[in-house]
Amino acid sequence: MTTGRKDNLGFSLVELLLAIAILAVAIVPIMHGFVSSIRLNSQSRRTMDTTMIAQTILESVKSQNIGQLEQAISSFDPSEPDKQFFLPKDFIDTNPGTETTMTKEKNSDGKYTISIKNLVVKTNDSGTGKLYDAKLTI
Repeated sequence: MTTGRKDNLGFSLVELLLAIAILAVAIVPIMHGFVSSIRLNSQSRRTMDTTMIAQTILESVKSQNIGQLEQAISSFDPSEPDKQFFLPKDFIDTNPGTETTMTKEKNSDGKYTISIKNLVVKTNDSGTGKLYDAKLTI
């Protein structure tokens, strides 16, 4: 009869726990990197959306003369996106639950300040929108 130890080709419980601990230590920084990347991507998307909307509004305003701007402001109706000059009609959410307003003021230096409040802009294909305010001085 042999009293020697048989070779066990499996892992012991200690080895398994040690491997899990090493794996956990390695995965935590990687997961932190993924979470940080998702946050940064989301912030970049918001910045990109806001910049695109601002650029579109500015280009629309720059393409108008002051008379056209005054007429557009005085006849502004947020429920009729076809008549908006500052954003393409497919950008504007016509049923946002908030009222969009647009006002103009002539400053003492002869410049005009145009304020657009509660502009709801569609930000994806499902039609959900985000609320923006815009203020332009021309």
